[in-house]
Amino acid sequence: MYEEELDEAKMIFDGQMLVTDDDGTPPINKNMPHVAGALKWSQELRDRITKPMHALKLSVNHGTLETAEAMMIFNKFDEMTKLLNTYEEKVYVDWTHDVGSISQGNLDKPLIIRDANTKLIKVNFDPQLIAVLREVKYLENSQNETLENIPESATNIYSRNETFHKFLSNLDLTVAWYNKVRDTLLEVEFPLVDGQLQEIDGQLQQAETNLNWNNTREMECFCSKFYTIIFLHLRLITKAVALYLLLISATNDQVHGAYIEKTRDMGHHDLEKRVQRLHLCVKTWMASCNSASMNKANEYRQPSFDSGRKSKAHAAEGGPGESSNFGTVFKLQIDTYEKLYSEVDEVDGTKIFDTWFRVDAKPFKQALLNIIKRWSYMFKQHLIDHVTNSPLYNRFKCLVEEKELKCVNISPVLLLQLNDLAEFIKVADVGLTQPVEDGDYNGLVAVMGHLMAVKDRQTVTDEMFEPLKQTIELLKTYGQELPEEVHTQLQVKG
Repeated sequence: MYEEELDEAKMIFDGQMLVTDDDGTPPINKNMPHVAGALKWSQELRDRITKPMHALKLSVNHGTLETAEAMMIFNKFDEMTKLLNTYEEKVYVDWTHDVGSISQGNLDKPLIIRDANTKLIKVNFDPQLIAVLREVKYLENSQNETLENIPESATNIYSRNETFHKFLSNLDLTVAWYNKVRDTLLEVEFPLVDGQLQEIDGQLQQAETNLNWNNTREMECFCSKFYTIIFLHLRLITKAVALYLLLISATNDQVHGAYIEKTRDMGHHDLEKRVQRLHLCVKTWMASCNSASMNKANEYRQPSFDSGRKSKAHAAEGGPGESSNFGTVFKLQIDTYEKLYSEVDEVDGTKIFDTWFRVDAKPFKQALLNIIKRWSYMFKQHLIDHVTNSPLYNRFKCLVEEKELKCVNISPVLLLQLNDLAEFIKVADVGLTQPVEDGDYNGLVAVMGHLMAVKDRQTVTDEMFEPLKQTIELLKTYGQELPEEVHTQLQVKG
């Protein structure tokens, strides 16, 4: 069992070495620096094989440890230990060999560097120095007995960790302020505050050339002084811009004129953007109001449509005996509004309260009557559309007129009946228009046959179109007449 653990540890080690040889960066624990992370991984693998070995030696008698199998396990353990020792030593020696030169080279760099194009500045504390500080912090806490002492150059840097942290905080803050001024000032505003910016740049010159991270005392003096100066000048710049705004109207200076032109353009563009955003908001709001109004109207009349939906669908295809419920539902709604209209119309438009207060409600009464009439008309118009847009009516019309109509929502059975009816009308029309001469017994018999066929189909045809006829009759009771074309087509089928 323990031998299998040793073999597993060897496989893990070989895998780690393979990854390291490929890209030079072995997998390490999360958030740990490179060297300390690699050593931590090695130490964990060592603990994985060392602790069971100690337990094995304490629990097994001396004779068992001298067997060939036990000796093989001890050899594997010694081999694995040597490999880990060699790996840790190599990682640590490689780091100590370069840490001194890396540290000194980065400490000799100036505190601040400036971008030649943008004139912006940034703190020049190299990431390699940050890595050294993190490595020393983790190595001091690792308690790895196989390692030599941490190099003096690295410990010296780490001893100044708090100092570096304080200076970096101050420098980061002042650099951010300085860059904000340069980023936010308009091109035409730079001449207004050019004097203050030049004085700040003069103070920065020392940090860009002479001061480095080894000059602790000079650096502390510079930071405190520079912090005060830049804060003061930034306040002066803000006040200067505000003051120049007051003086602009009293001078014809070219610089001020350029500033006026720039701010005028900015104001125009800003106002244009605001108007566009406001216009979009108004359009959205209007669309929402219209949608809400339509939804409210549809919500009110939906019960009528829902209750008559099945009857309407059947009636649209001409099914007999099912349209009465559909018409009844709409008749109830229309009668409700007609009754309400009559009640409101009978209300006196003028009312006197307490013999002296006279209220003229005629405009309100007329507006209310118009609203009631519109609602009543909405239901009537729906019935009109139901007839004129009926798939049954439109399909029959096209068949009679020999026109093509696509995408009509009608059942195959009813479509077959309509096709048959249209063909029958054509044949009957041709047969009934044939002239019959005196003594033409065969012609007379043929005409009589057509008349009998028309009579035989009358009942079936009437039942097919009965729903539409009932709807038309209902509309007539309210004084709503359909186009003459509709009546003509429905008469043709008879």
